Amino acid sequence: MHKIYKKNLLLNLIFFSFVIIFFSIPLLKYLSVNANVADFGFFQNEIFLISDGFYWRAFHDHINFISIAFSFIYKIFGQNFFIFILILQSFCLLSPLLFYKKNKKFLFLYLFFPPIWYINLNDFHYETLAYPIILLNLYLINKNSRYSFFVLLILPLIKETYAVLSVFILIYDYLINRNRLFLVKFSFVITICLIYFFVILPGFHQGKELNDTVNFIIKNSNFSYIILLKVSTLFFIYIYFNFDLKKDKLIFINHIPYLLIAIFLTNNHGYSSFSNHYFLIILPFVVYAYANNKNVIKFNFLSFDVLSFLRVISIIIFLPLPFSLIYYTDLNNYKIHDYIDDLNKTKYFKNFIKKYDYGNVLLNKNVVIQNTLYHPYFHKSKSLKLFNQNNLYKNAEYTSFRNVHLVDIKPDLILISESKKCFNLDKSCKNVNLLNDQDYELIYKDSIFNLYELKN
Repeated sequence: MHKIYKKNLLLNLIFFSFVIIFFSIPLLKYLSVNANVADFGFFQNEIFLISDGFYWRAFHDHINFISIAFSFIYKIFGQNFFIFILILQSFCLLSPLLFYKKNKKFLFLYLFFPPIWYINLNDFHYETLAYPIILLNLYLINKNSRYSFFVLLILPLIKETYAVLSVFILIYDYLINRNRLFLVKFSFVITICLIYFFVILPGFHQGKELNDTVNFIIKNSNFSYIILLKVSTLFFIYIYFNFDLKKDKLIFINHIPYLLIAIFLTNNHGYSSFSNHYFLIILPFVVYAYANNKNVIKFNFLSFDVLSFLRVISIIIFLPLPFSLIYYTDLNNYKIHDYIDDLNKTKYFKNFIKKYDYGNVLLNKNVVIQNTLYHPYFHKSKSLKLFNQNNLYKNAEYTSFRNVHLVDIKPDLILISESKKCFNLDKSCKNVNLLNDQDYELIYKDSIFNLYELKN
């Protein structure tokens, strides 16, 4: 009895220690000025502009009605709201632990699942908010609850991709419960999708995404190979959570939007990576299927649980923590020890920016920042763009995240670094971030930051 108590105590200590680490690392990254301009900087700038009355910003890139609600909360708490949003994201990603807290095996299996750590470290994305909503909706559907549809309607408010997913969840609901009001509900959600994609989005994107997709499929000679490579990433989650395609064929219906969005309709490999936030479109369904599977199949080889062995190996290799094999390699962009060092190294820059912004001068500044150098003071900028070294800075040209050349204005401030990677999503980017332009003067420099200001 005493041994069992000690064992449970040790397991509880390990479990809650990693939960605390999970919540802490994103905050450490953010406070040490290692957050990304894309997308956390853009999100903050968007929330600020919406709070200032520019409500169209909720639809300028994606459709995020929930950002309007966020803007009212931001008005109350200011930039402290962004710390809350990081904590909220961590909570959402760990929400399955609350849903299935009695299943100890699942608790540890999920907590050490590498993708949720990468998604949590990659700053805030709206997809994380949908995660617990989907899990709750699946629970209500399987209880044949009349409230499931009302919970479902929250998803389109988060992002347009979840409007599409809502259609497939409704189909799943019908196949499970044969709901008489299916056609009414289905028509309502389909109408939302039509308004989103054929009324709101084309007004901002002029069909560019559709053209890019068609060109990718028609002109790319390696299309089949690329699709095969992307589909292979699904096997990681299926194997890790022992997803049974035959047994869970109905819940597999909800995987179709992920297959369309992340695999078949884009040439962006990041969308199909298990470390990308789009991965969250599929994850709750696989997690739900595993957590509710009473008869988990085991693959045994000479009385050895091969599946458990593969899980342990994946954790040892991929988990972005100091004990993993990937942690100290260039493949890992999230170095905790660097964040700790940068807490001290960045304090002078923080003080400088605070004094520079006296009187809210950044409100009228167009700012370009190198990724992973984002400081929350810049969220009030008139415009915020991403500096990308692969597109040479010449004359009045600089590039946004989508490589759109903007030649009508020159940025008022440019923040780059000689010591940090200029774009951590682009491995070919070199650290030669020196700005040679007679129109700019260097107003701050240290071991990390070079801040240039446009001369009057």
